[in-house]
Amino acid sequence: MLWIFCYFGIYLSLKNELLRPKIILNISYIFFLIIIFLSFLNKDPNEIFNGFSRNGISAMGIFLLSLYYLTAIIKNDYISKYPVFLLLYACLWSTSRSALFLSCLWVIMLIFINPSENKFEIDKKFIISCFIFLISYYFMTIIINKLYTPHIIDVSPYIKEPAINETSLNSTKHFNVISDNRISEFEAIKHLERYKFKSPRFKFWYNYIIYIISNPKALLFGASRLNNPELFPYGENLHSFLFMLHSKTGLFGFIPIVYLLIRSFFKLLRTKKITLLLVFCLFGLRALFDWLGFFGYYDVLFYYIMFTCNKDLFNDKYITTFSKKEKIKDKKFHD
Repeated sequence: MLWIFCYFGIYLSLKNELLRPKIILNISYIFFLIIIFLSFLNKDPNEIFNGFSRNGISAMGIFLLSLYYLTAIIKNDYISKYPVFLLLYACLWSTSRSALFLSCLWVIMLIFINPSENKFEIDKKFIISCFIFLISYYFMTIIINKLYTPHIIDVSPYIKEPAINETSLNSTKHFNVISDNRISEFEAIKHLERYKFKSPRFKFWYNYIIYIISNPKALLFGASRLNNPELFPYGENLHSFLFMLHSKTGLFGFIPIVYLLIRSFFKLLRTKKITLLLVFCLFGLRALFDWLGFFGYYDVLFYYIMFTCNKDLFNDKYITTFSKKEKIKDKKFHD
């Protein structure tokens, strides 16, 4: 169970102002530039991260931008809105439906919110920037499409049939004409149109709920060993931080952490911490559809929100900054 604290050191670095916003922002720029470069090389998004699918691209992008926002809030620094366009590009390329929805929501919210001042304010320059991004992306896809020619690929490995014999492989139904370039076809939008909001996640979430209801021991202590491939095709990965939290800790960990998260949400809403609330909702919703938190690198963000918004429930000396000067500054900001 000690691996629960594997990301706690990064959280303490964040909490004690050891992470600088400019450093996090520069790391974000490097990450997104690499993603853009790989997209121009026509790389498969599923092969970018070893052991992770294309969803890892959007997950890392949202994590870096959320971490940048949190460090900037702690330091009372200016928060740049424009890196979100790099995130939107990455989501369009990686074809992650939930991430595309959240990145678009992030852009829309930034039209009406000034994150640096923590207030509602319509930004006309940012609206113009949105149109510039869309126009640039459109013309870029046209140019890139000229550089690649369509080709025929064998998609039979992706066709689920009882058996595929030599005759069926020669059938044209197992072949598809696609573009060599992924970004020229707006794959994320096509992916959304093709599958809409259907996802296998909902099926094995339902299976997991039925399983723990019928098994009191699993309900109380969790069910980390899920060996039935028909009910749980991804094994122990339930593709949601909430289900993974229960799976690993049972009700003993699930109830207090969910309580702290809900309490944090209403605390931010009541105190009108608009920027923090926005970031919390965005990375929380992203983690809801993949195993990114409890326990994963999104824990850094969850820890910060939980401990910052619920300091009245904990011993203050363990969750505030070390020096008296920093402690006073922290108290003024969060009270």
